[in-house]
Amino acid sequence: MKKVHYLPLALLLGAGVAFAAPRRVITGTVVSQKDGRPLELATARLVLRADTTKFLAGAVTDSLGRFRIVTDTTGALRLRVGFVGLRSAGRDVNFAAGGADSLDVGTLALAGNDMALRAAVVSTAAARVEQQGDTTVFNASAFRTAEGSTLEALVKQLPGAEVSDDGTVKVNGKTVKEFLINGKDFFKGDTKVAMKNLPTNLVSRLKTYDKKSDYAEQTGVDDGEESFVLDITTKRELNQSLISNLDLAGGRDDKGSGLYSAKLMGMRFTDRSRVGFIGSHNNVADRGFGGPRGFWGNNAGRTTSTMAGTDFSWDNGRGKFEAGRLELGGNAIYFRNDNRTETISSIENFVTATQKGSFDAAHADSHGLNQDFHARLRLKWNPDSLTQLSFRPNYDFSTGRTTQNSRSASFDTDPFARYGVSAVDDVLARVHKTRFVGDTVHVADDFLKNVNTRYDLSRTTTHKVEGELNLTRLIGGRNGRNIAFEARGGYTTTEADAYSRADLYKRVKADAAGPRLAAGGTHQFSDRPSTQWNYRVGLSYVQPLVGKLLLETRYAYEHKYTTGDRTLYNLLSLDGYNTLSDFLSAHTGLGTISQLYVPGSSSTLSWLDPAQLLSRLNADDVQAAVRDAQNSQHATYRYDNHRVNLGLRYNVGAVRLSAGVQFSPERTRLQYERASIGRIDTVRNVLNFAPNVRLRYAFSKTANLDFNYRGRSSQPSMTQLIGVVDNANPLRISVGNPGLRPVWNHEMHLFYNAYNAERLQGLMAHADLTLSTGNISQLTVYDDVTGRRFTRPENIDGNWNAAAGLTFNTPLDRAKVLNLATSTDANFTRSVG
Repeated sequence: MKKVHYLPLALLLGAGVAFAAPRRVITGTVVSQKDGRPLELATARLVLRADTTKFLAGAVTDSLGRFRIVTDTTGALRLRVGFVGLRSAGRDVNFAAGGADSLDVGTLALAGNDMALRAAVVSTAAARVEQQGDTTVFNASAFRTAEGSTLEALVKQLPGAEVSDDGTVKVNGKTVKEFLINGKDFFKGDTKVAMKNLPTNLVSRLKTYDKKSDYAEQTGVDDGEESFVLDITTKRELNQSLISNLDLAGGRDDKGSGLYSAKLMGMRFTDRSRVGFIGSHNNVADRGFGGPRGFWGNNAGRTTSTMAGTDFSWDNGRGKFEAGRLELGGNAIYFRNDNRTETISSIENFVTATQKGSFDAAHADSHGLNQDFHARLRLKWNPDSLTQLSFRPNYDFSTGRTTQNSRSASFDTDPFARYGVSAVDDVLARVHKTRFVGDTVHVADDFLKNVNTRYDLSRTTTHKVEGELNLTRLIGGRNGRNIAFEARGGYTTTEADAYSRADLYKRVKADAAGPRLAAGGTHQFSDRPSTQWNYRVGLSYVQPLVGKLLLETRYAYEHKYTTGDRTLYNLLSLDGYNTLSDFLSAHTGLGTISQLYVPGSSSTLSWLDPAQLLSRLNADDVQAAVRDAQNSQHATYRYDNHRVNLGLRYNVGAVRLSAGVQFSPERTRLQYERASIGRIDTVRNVLNFAPNVRLRYAFSKTANLDFNYRGRSSQPSMTQLIGVVDNANPLRISVGNPGLRPVWNHEMHLFYNAYNAERLQGLMAHADLTLSTGNISQLTVYDDVTGRRFTRPENIDGNWNAAAGLTFNTPLDRAKVLNLATSTDANFTRSVG
C-alpha cells in the first residue's frame, strides 16, 4: 500500500445507575478548577454543620471524579471535599425528615493552593507482572497502547506472548483456548472476537491460568480437562456504565483501490451481569472473528467481511456451588464473507525413477460468498450445594456459494524451458494458440499431455442443532465420591449442489499428422443432500480407594445415523440438440416440454442453467435420461458404540497421575446402492482398545512437567472398504479397497513450562512422538501418457513423526522494557506412500 489514512474515533459514554439504597444519598463530581479534569482519589467527607469535628460518612472519587455518600442523618450537614495540593471546598446540605432521599450537589471545582511552598512527588512504575499462586497477572496500565486500540495490541506486548498470523495466542508457550471477561465466558469457542473487538481502555488486568472443567470444580476431582485461558478484568469504575467504541479507517492500496474498515463495540457491566454488542464491516479481510486472516495474512485474495454479534452473562448473586445458584449466558453471531481469489500455480510432480514426472501449470479465478450464523446458550443451576445441572444448546446455520473459472495444462518436460518464457500465463497462452474444437486436435508440442478449461459452480446450505446436558451429584461431601450423568444429541441437514463443465483434451497416440489430443471433457450437475442425527448417554462413578487414590468407571452409549445421496447428471448427453424440444423429439417416451435448453451458449455459465433443466421443469424422465448411474449412489450409515473406561487417578501434592484403559466395541452398518455394483448391505463389528497414562509434576506453582501417552486404534471408513470406481473426474479416478486393516497409533507428548514473574522470564519446551502401524495412505498410479491419476487406499507400515521445540523470553534491561523472545522448532516426518 502506498498510503493509508486512519481516522480513529473513540467514544466513552458513562451513565450512572441509581439503585434502591439507604434513606439519604449524596452524589457529585470533583474536578480541577485549572483544566476541568476529573480528580481521582479526592476525598469527600460529610460532617455536622454545628460540629464539623463530627464525622458522619465519606467516600473517595473514582477515575471520573465521581463520589457517592450514604447516610442516615438528617438536618443541617456540611459536605467537604479535598485533594492533595489543592484548596478544599465545601457545601451546605440539608435533609429534612420525610423529604427527598437523594441529592446531587453537581460539580465541585478545587483551585490551586497558593500557600503550598513545596510539593513532594513520589512516583513508581506500575508492576508489569505479578504471580498469584498459579495465576500470572499482567497490569494493563504498565503497557502503552494507542488510543482506540483493541486487545490484540495489548496482548502482543505481554512478556512471553505470541500472536500468530492465524490469530492463535500463546503465552509462555501455552495456547490460549478461551477468553473470559471477569471470569465469565466471552464468545466461547472463538478467541479472535475478543482480540479484534475489545478496546484496551476498559482493561484493568489480564490473567492467565489453567481453568478447571465444570466437573473438576464441582467434584474436586482433577479430570485433566483443564483449558488455558486469558481472563480479562475490567476497570471497577466502569461498572454500572455503558462503554462504547467506534473505530473508522480508510485509504487506498498500491493499485489505487479504496480500502475501508469500521468497527463498533458497546458493552455494559455490573458485578453480576454483562451484555455486549460488536459489529464490523471492512474490505481488508479483518473478519473480526475466528478464521484465516485473508488479504493481509495468508494471501487468500481480496475479502469483504461483515460481522455482528452479541454476548451476555448473568448470575443471581449466590456463591459458587451455593444452593439455588443460577447462571445464564450465551452469544449469537452473524458473519458474511465475500472473497475473490486469483491463483496462479506451477507444480512439478516426481513419480518413480523409471517413470517420467510431469509439470502442471494453472490459472484460476474464484469467487466465494459465505454466510454463517451461530447461537450458543448455557445454563448452570445448583439445586443444592452438592448437585449441579448444566445445559448447553447450540444452533448453527451456514450457506455458501462458489464459482471458479480455470485453465490448466500438463507437460512431460519443463514448459518454461521449452517455450522460453517465465510466467504461467505465457505458458498457457502458448498452449491455447491451438483451437481446441472437435473430437481430435493435432498439436505442435509433443510434450503436451492434456489441456483443461473448466467452469465450476457450487452451493451448500447446512442447519445444525445440538444440545448437551450434564448432571453431577456429590456423595458424602467433597471427598471425591460422585456420580455423573451426561446426555447429548444433534441433528444436521445439508443441501449441496454443484455444476461443472470441463473441456478436457488428453494425449492419444500420434498419427501421420503429428501429436494428437482427444476430447474427454465433462458437463455435469450433481445433487448431494444428507441428513445426520446422533445421541449419546453416559454414566460415571468415582470411588475413593486409599488416601488420594481414586477409581473411575465410565460407560457411554452412542448412536449415529447418516443418510446421503449423490446424484450425478451427465449433461453431455444433451449436446448435439439445439433445444430441449429437439432432445425430446428424439426421445419420444419422455413427453413434451416447451422451455428451451441450449448447450454451449452463455446460459451454461449461469446458475439457472442446471436449475432450468432439473428443478424448474420437474422433468423426472429427463433427469433419468441424463443421470450418470455409474457415479450416482445412495448410502445409509448406522453406527453404534459402547465405550467403557476404567482408570485410576492419584492426586497428591505436586504429583497428578492418571492411568486407564478404554474398551470400545462398535457396530457399523452400511447400506450402499450404486448401479455398477448393485445394492450392498454390510455390517462390521470391531473392538477398539486404547490405553492411556498421564503424569503431571509441579516443581512450583509456575513450573510444570506434563507427560502424556495414548494408544488408539481406528478403522477405515466403510466407503474405503468398498471396491467402487469413481471416475466423475476423468483425471482423478479412485477405487476402494476391501482388504484394509485397522490403524494403530502410539502418541507420546512431553511438555515443560516455567515462568519467573520477578525476572519476567519464561521457558517452554516440548517433545512429541507419533508411531503408526498400518497407516492408510493413497497408492497412486500415474499415466504418463494422458496425465491421469488412479488412487486406491492401502495399509502401509513405517510412518512416524517426531517434533521438539524450545521457547524462551527474557528482559534485556533493568527496567524490563526491552525484551528478547526466541523460539526454535524441529520436526521430522517419515511418510511411506
